[in-house]
Amino acid sequence: MAYGYFKSDGVVMSVSANRLDYPDPEIIEAEVSNLLSANSIYLEIDTMTVCERQPFNVKIALNTIHGLPIGTTITMADGRFVCDDGAVEFDADVSGAVVAFIEHPRFIAQYVEVPTGPEGDT
Repeated sequence: MAYGYFKSDGVVMSVSANRLDYPDPEIIEAEVSNLLSANSIYLEIDTMTVCERQPFNVKIALNTIHGLPIGTTITMADGRFVCDDGAVEFDADVSGAVVAFIEHPRFIAQYVEVPTGPEGDT
């Protein structure tokens, strides 16, 4: 058995074969399987259960990413921000695409490409 060390929001800090003595009392220790990678787990704080991160289930449309869990961090060339309503929308005057890196403690981080362009008259 190995030990995982987590922040108070469930984000993994490290996994070790041996117990570690973190000086910060807010660090949470939990037993984890030796077969789990630190990059693939998080701690469900409500149940204190170590869980495997899942793929995002987002929908990409013109100028929009839908289905983002609240609290997802989006990093793009223009900066970094946190999604607070489940979707991100982009404004664009010309057709093209933007690449966004999306990450959330419960999901596997990934890059997505979003087609952008002017909205047609409806």
